[in-house]
Amino acid sequence: MTNLWLRRFLIRLRSWEYWPFGLVYWPLLLVYVWQAIRCRGLYFFTATNPGIENGGAFFESKWAILKQLPVDVYPKTVFVEAGLTFDAVTHMMQESQLTFPIVAKPDRGERGRGVAVVESWTELEAYRSRYPIDTLLQKQVRYPVELSVFYYRHPDAATGRMTSLCQKAYLTVVGNGRSTVRELIFANDRAFLQWPVLKSRSDLDDVLPDGQARILVRIGNHALGATFYDNNHEIDHALESVFDEISKSLDGFYFGRYDLLCQSLDDLRQGRHFAIVELNGAGAEPAHIYQPGYSYWRALKDIAAHFGMMGDAARANRLKGASYMSHRRYRQLKQAESAYRLRYFTP
Repeated sequence: MTNLWLRRFLIRLRSWEYWPFGLVYWPLLLVYVWQAIRCRGLYFFTATNPGIENGGAFFESKWAILKQLPVDVYPKTVFVEAGLTFDAVTHMMQESQLTFPIVAKPDRGERGRGVAVVESWTELEAYRSRYPIDTLLQKQVRYPVELSVFYYRHPDAATGRMTSLCQKAYLTVVGNGRSTVRELIFANDRAFLQWPVLKSRSDLDDVLPDGQARILVRIGNHALGATFYDNNHEIDHALESVFDEISKSLDGFYFGRYDLLCQSLDDLRQGRHFAIVELNGAGAEPAHIYQPGYSYWRALKDIAAHFGMMGDAARANRLKGASYMSHRRYRQLKQAESAYRLRYFTP
């Protein structure tokens, strides 16, 4: 057990992409303070997207954001309130013709907490018992390419732009004809970090043929072991036009990250064969910075630039009548968020 803990510690120590949020961001404190001074408000970020609860900075409803999008750009989704009986949930799914497999996720959550692929009624019942909270049940999208797209538009500008394009690869091991899945997991640093989640798999003793890949987690979330790649070189006018059109359909949205799947980048450029599974606001990051080997100092520079965009949008929106969150309200929501995490997402 001590050796396992030491190995996890050393893996995280060597790669800043695994460092805690506070440790990654602390050098940017002065950048944040400068933006707060410019905007004349400590919680300026809450006005970055006036059309999203709390600006999309924290503890916002995913469903409230998703349902503002054109219905043809996101997968079939059912919002399930906490307290509904399982029979009621079953009826809602059947009425909406939502079939398995589905992705279940908390309506208020972040960093992959509580996100799971559910493949049967039995698994769904177990999930609802584990997470008796407001939940989204979403048809699992099978497009092969998963992306994160960061979009920004100044409130006074006619058009916006993409500031980040990240492609994701699911957590996967590749067989060599000799090793079991368990041994392959332990030989792979990224997979090894997910061992607490993977250790209950039923296929750990399988021996994979040489060259055969097996996806361990079919969710493109960094906290669940997905690998992120910097694809900013693929950004062009066609892609920006697609997300400009979508973003303008949301009243009061200027800054945030789309998580989506598509058939290919070329299809996405033509606005076809894609599905947006989530849209995050002011609390989102440009995901390309988490590419393995990406310089920490370069990442800080990228994040600082996004702080500047966030501040510019907040200032412009305030001039148009948007207000910043009060300190009292911020404390209330942060306390509610902490209690929520502690109750539902602490092992």
